[in-house]
Amino acid sequence: MEEGRLRVSTQVLQELFVTLTRKVSQPCPNDEALAVLEDLTAWPVMAIDYAVIRAAARLAGQAKLSFWDALVVVAAARAGADIPTRLPEHRLRATCPRMGCVHVDCRTRRVNKD
Repeated sequence: MEEGRLRVSTQVLQELFVTLTRKVSQPCPNDEALAVLEDLTAWPVMAIDYAVIRAAARLAGQAKLSFWDALVVVAAARAGADIPTRLPEHRLRATCPRMGCVHVDCRTRRVNKD
């Protein structure tokens, strides 16, 4: 994977849209959420196909992950990402010019904005 290159999957774009418009304490209007997604599509987008879904279903059973988390992992691996065996404290941090810094707890699926 080329260093410094972000890749996103169609699933991540879908989940981010729902999170930005419904799950945060101050939801964005659809147009603003779409603008954030538009910014992310400057990087390569990994389309989710049946082979990815099948691999994610198998990984979910083997690694005791939710299907949705396994789908993110498989899509990232297919895009060339190095996948750690365990995420530190099961937390992710993302920064977006429009949203600022966002923290996601992978266990509770809570999103906090700095």
